[in-house]
Amino acid sequence: MKKRTYQNQNNRNTEANNVQLPTLPTEPLIFLPDKFLEEVPENVSIWYESKQEIETKIEQAKIREKLLNWVQKQIEHKLTKKERAYIEHYYFGGLTLEEISNKFKVNPSSVSRGIRRALNKLRSLKTDDSLVFHRKKMRRK
Repeated sequence: MKKRTYQNQNNRNTEANNVQLPTLPTEPLIFLPDKFLEEVPENVSIWYESKQEIETKIEQAKIREKLLNWVQKQIEHKLTKKERAYIEHYYFGGLTLEEISNKFKVNPSSVSRGIRRALNKLRSLKTDDSLVFHRKKMRRK
């Protein structure tokens, strides 16, 4: 069975209706002077960040760094080798459950349970309320 894609559907519709799709103009529609962006004041440009925004982002980065350091220490000392490997591959390596299960020759549900068990261990070890774990939906493929 042929997989339906937007492109296939679009081709069918175009062929069936014999409709010509509009083409984009090759010339720009709006002409701006070469130095236009240089003349825009910095505090209204799209790249502008206020001091408060910068400070907030720095504080958030410090919190993330603190959480990551704590998690790495706990992973090394409190998790089993298998749980550690699953966590490292899934969160730090970016692999899916399927890829991890193929690598370790186990069922994807076993990988998922191992990751959940490890996360629950880490949550139970957490004593500092400023450390917050965000839930993430497991992805298979």
